Formats: sequence, structure tokens, C-alpha cells
Amino acid sequence: MQACPAAPTSSTGCGSARDAAACAATCSSSARGPLAYMLCPVDDGIVRNVHVGFDPEAAALSPGAVLQWNVLVALLEEGRHRLFDFTPGDGQHKRLFATRSVACADAMLLRPSPLVLAVIAAQRGCDLASASGAALLGGLGLLAPMRALLRR
Repeated sequence: MQACPAAPTSSTGCGSARDAAACAATCSSSARGPLAYMLCPVDDGIVRNVHVGFDPEAAALSPGAVLQWNVLVALLEEGRHRLFDFTPGDGQHKRLFATRSVACADAMLLRPSPLVLAVIAAQRGCDLASASGAALLGGLGLLAPMRALLRR
């Protein structure tokens, strides 16, 4: 989940899914407002988890996982939807709650041309340089400090 400065107004669980094409839910116990939120459009029986966020100061409480649990329970009790799509990407909450995963990828077909071949060669060169640099820094014990420096 990503931190987000603003969240939708609080609602109880995912009850709005009964009446609308989207489910918005928040988990709130802070005087500052919602600790986590989810926006889940519903289309043809598929609930898609398209936008999630949480208060970074409450991350240790795992409000996103609590909210995810409550939303899934509400949707299962409702019994109207056939699938919950966590959408692409990685996250601990996805590994925790998913029953299975489906490999997906974006594919781009390009006609061979000198420009396309040059771009592909440049990309491969960058990948090789990055991997070689990481291996060199790792061998010198400098990889972790360099990553920490770059993240500042």
C-alpha cells in the first residue's frame, strides 16, 4: 500500500457496494482521520482493489491489513461478487489474502528497425551496467550503504 495524504470520507465496511458501482471503505480510529482506505470499483461481479492508502505514522498497527480483512469479510457476507482482483503489483497484503495468483505482463510488439534495435541494445547495456555495478559494490560491501545514500 502507498501512503496518501488524503482519504475518502469514512463509511462502514463495504456496504456501499450494494447500492453503487464502487466500494469505498476506511478504517478510522485516529483523531487525525482515517488510518487506511480502499477504493474498489465493481464491474460485472469483479471487485477491483484499485486504490489503497494508509497513514504512514500508523504503519506499525497494519491498518491496511485490518481494513482488507474487514472488506473481504463484508464482500463474502454480501455474496454478490464472484471475484476480488488485487490488481497487478506486489504487496504483503496480497500474499496474505490471495487464494491464487495469475502471472501477467505487458507486451509490446515493435517492427524491427535500426532505431528499435538501438533502443533495445541501449536498454540491455544499461541493465548489464547496473547488474555489474551492483555486483562490484556488493563484493566491496558497499551495496547497502549506497542504496541507503540513494534513498535519502
